[in-house]
Amino acid sequence: MHSFAEFHVCSELEKESRRILCSRFKEVWQQEEFLEISLEKFLFILSRKNLNVWKEEAVIEPVIKWTAHDVKNRIECLCNLLSYINIDIDPVYLKAALGLQRSCLLTENKIRSLIYNALNPMHKEISQRSTATMYIIGGYYWHPLSEVHIWDPLTNVWIQGAEIPDYTRESYGVTCLGPNIYVTGGYRTDNIDALDTVWIYNSEGDEWTEGLPMLNARYYHCAVTLGGCVYALGGYRKGAPAEDAEFYDPLKEKWLPIANMIKGVGNATACVLHEVIYVIGGHCGYRGSCTYDKVQSYNSDINEWSLITASPHPEYGLCSVPFENKLYLVGGQTTITECYDPEENEWRETAPMMERRMECGAVIMNGCIYVTGGYSYSKGTYLQSIEKYDPDLNKWEIVGNLPSAMRSHGCVCVYSV
Repeated sequence: MHSFAEFHVCSELEKESRRILCSRFKEVWQQEEFLEISLEKFLFILSRKNLNVWKEEAVIEPVIKWTAHDVKNRIECLCNLLSYINIDIDPVYLKAALGLQRSCLLTENKIRSLIYNALNPMHKEISQRSTATMYIIGGYYWHPLSEVHIWDPLTNVWIQGAEIPDYTRESYGVTCLGPNIYVTGGYRTDNIDALDTVWIYNSEGDEWTEGLPMLNARYYHCAVTLGGCVYALGGYRKGAPAEDAEFYDPLKEKWLPIANMIKGVGNATACVLHEVIYVIGGHCGYRGSCTYDKVQSYNSDINEWSLITASPHPEYGLCSVPFENKLYLVGGQTTITECYDPEENEWRETAPMMERRMECGAVIMNGCIYVTGGYSYSKGTYLQSIEKYDPDLNKWEIVGNLPSAMRSHGCVCVYSV
């Protein structure tokens, strides 16, 4: 897509394809097409300061794969490629080692071995790139909050963005599409009337514009992005969970209905993994009297919902994030962290969180899961802290604080280009 945009001089498409390329680099380099890109394109990718790799060492593997795919013609490019990665490597040793090898005998494993032998064993520093910025949108702390807060986890610096124009509401859905953050629906705190309004925050211009209203008013609904569109799923209307769902197409500038959900749910969680939407948990029944234990999936290619599994610990007010081909469920009324593998249809528990966080926020950034704020029923307090889960260590830790305690806020990450 990026090459197509460059060839046809489509500046906006090139910009958005660059954002996708950088933010989803691991998915990109694991595709067969990646092995066919030119040296110039590969060097362009490696030069991006916001390339989504938590450790520079993680970029070595795609370099190995690309080189081994056509070792005879590409082995001379290896040292040049590695020079774009911030690692401590001995170029003299590597060039000498490569010179002793016949290129026709250099396999992928042999190249990998030579590179890692050339790494300085005394190099202990973990090289990192600032790959994304966290945006906290609104929220609730005894009253609706209007602020937009922006956080860089590497520098631990907060700055404030333009305030939400129409903020006297809560329980809205928040999702991002490129540089734009969509705030959909919610309800007025004085009369609990569901809203169909949409506000859009442009993170590059730090400005708000009013979007096209949804087809149906809703609150405590799920909002996700898929295929360049914004989806609003389920939620409450007139006190009862709704089954209807819809999506907004920015190119057509209109909202369109999709198939109804199998079960209408409110205060559920949703995320996208491998182009499939997963809606998990939430309240169902009259006035949300029951907690729904099933996982609903939506395939946009055939406009169809399916029930794929049941959650071992049914919850509401939780968050879900896609990571390493799995779904992670965090927050809610317990500290349990669950991991679901759709391919194997298996559930497992990971390390428990440090706090119970109802209606918290969660994002994937820099190879870790960040969970923000929420409400602790056990303590009877709003939470201000941020927890980080490192999957390599299977460990949670407190890594900072929000500018204010809050729940029911939007929490998304935006990749700069």
